[in-house]
Amino acid sequence: MVQTSWLCSLRKEELSDICGSLDLDTKGTVEEVRKAMTALIATPELTTELKAKLTELEAKYAPRMLQLPEGTVQGASPKCQAQEHISCGAAMDSISVARSCIECILIPPKMNLLEMLQNNPNYSKFLELVQAANLTDLLVNPEENYTLLVPKNDVFEELDEKVTKEPTELESLIKTHIVNDVICCAGIIPTNWPFVRSIESLNGHHLRITQDRRPKIQNAGITKCDAMATNGIIHEMNDIVVPSSRQSQQPQRPHQHFSRHPQEDIFSDLFL
Repeated sequence: MVQTSWLCSLRKEELSDICGSLDLDTKGTVEEVRKAMTALIATPELTTELKAKLTELEAKYAPRMLQLPEGTVQGASPKCQAQEHISCGAAMDSISVARSCIECILIPPKMNLLEMLQNNPNYSKFLELVQAANLTDLLVNPEENYTLLVPKNDVFEELDEKVTKEPTELESLIKTHIVNDVICCAGIIPTNWPFVRSIESLNGHHLRITQDRRPKIQNAGITKCDAMATNGIIHEMNDIVVPSSRQSQQPQRPHQHFSRHPQEDIFSDLFL
């Protein structure tokens, strides 16, 4: 049976060409053309020739659908998998917008970001630091949408106590882990120098985002994706996020190994 999810990876000109070859109306918006294609695929009495054509098209375009790396799918929300994301070509001369289709019912979140921290014992240390920095009001604000990068409790075992006792340093640490936008795992794709992507933390640091074995923000990997709140989203991190300007001063944890590529030195000033 031909599925319909691959239709979401097609650009308007591709949809128009396909619809033209199938004698469908190519006028209207992209969504209207997709609906026409979906209705055609759902027709119970398709000819053998038409079924073969649709099967061929599915085989051609289905591989484009965004696939999250192993270990992140269970935590990813359908809402985030439906977000629009931009994939940059090697020459940056063409930009294509793709969607992942939703094939299940979305359940609205019931808790705000602060309540989600309070209800997860693995995040209690981060919650303590948020409270100590007097930033709880940020996480209950219904007018904003934040991405919260939350290291688990064990990550903080090697955190310098001086940071937690110095108000300015502590506030900066917490704000490095907050982005004033919703960044979903589905939108974090592999990038290479010089075509890198970054997000801006609440204190103005530019954090590089990419994907290796798992989605990654700066030096820290995302171990659980897309926990939805009423005013944002939480990603669980396996390390404290360290901005580029401070990585040289930050002692590395024994089990982690970071290597710098020569090309990074050329562009590092862009992300300070």
